[in-house]
Amino acid sequence: MATVQNLLDLMQFRVDTANTDLYHHINNALRAIAKRLYWLESDIVRSEMSVSIWAEQEYAAATIAFVDGGTSPDTITDSANKFVTELFETGMYITTDQASNLGPYKLTKVEAGTLSVATGSLTAANAGSTVTITSDDAFGDLPSDFGGLISEPYLDGKTYPLLPLPSQDVALSYTSAATPIYYQVKGSKIYVTPHTGTDYTIKADYFAVPAMVTAATDTLPYFDLFGDAMAEAVMRTYRSGEQVIGVDSQWWKLFCRENVDSVARKYGKRGPRGPRANGIDWNRRRR
Repeated sequence: MATVQNLLDLMQFRVDTANTDLYHHINNALRAIAKRLYWLESDIVRSEMSVSIWAEQEYAAATIAFVDGGTSPDTITDSANKFVTELFETGMYITTDQASNLGPYKLTKVEAGTLSVATGSLTAANAGSTVTITSDDAFGDLPSDFGGLISEPYLDGKTYPLLPLPSQDVALSYTSAATPIYYQVKGSKIYVTPHTGTDYTIKADYFAVPAMVTAATDTLPYFDLFGDAMAEAVMRTYRSGEQVIGVDSQWWKLFCRENVDSVARKYGKRGPRGPRANGIDWNRRRR
């Protein structure tokens, strides 16, 4: 796979490649091309997500303590060693009724006698009083590079998609956990209604946002399909002093048609498409 250094090599006789501000221009090019590919619904930026959602777990015991780990992860310990048998899992979010450690906390590691959470999360508290730990059954974490859904999400093992939540009134009408019917994306999480009564994996295709590059050894995205195009885009913005590629730039629109769209049409057999309405098909019935 091509790296940033390969991109710099393409430009070495045309711009000052020792200028560290080139990373700024390279990242502008990466993001601008990504937006174009998203608009095209291109498979080049298509990725599949698998988001875990868990049924609520609740565990109450007087053997639970809270440990401030200092510079190491903080932990919740159980001298009865029941966290695994009580079905807590890495990735879950939990709350507690311990006054100094209410949460929510994301579990980064689960062992029989230890739940690990992020450093600096907990206040030390000894075991002795009964503490209840409850996991959240309402949502799951989206991938860190999530930039928007391409396909409808669905529960792995089911034959129908989840539907967009039509209103808060609909959400409030469900008072107990069951099989989710609706979804709603909020920030970095995907919420389900009703809350899940069973462990599921939500799957969907999504637009993957490229990671920012900061070093010459970083790998470029897009399978090396746009190395020459990115080099040309960086050189043009470097010379012109533009801070954002594509804003009121006629050259950028023409550039994309010739260097991005032409490749995207071939990759996955997808071509440019106009905006698509995201309406709900109320005639769809669950199967």
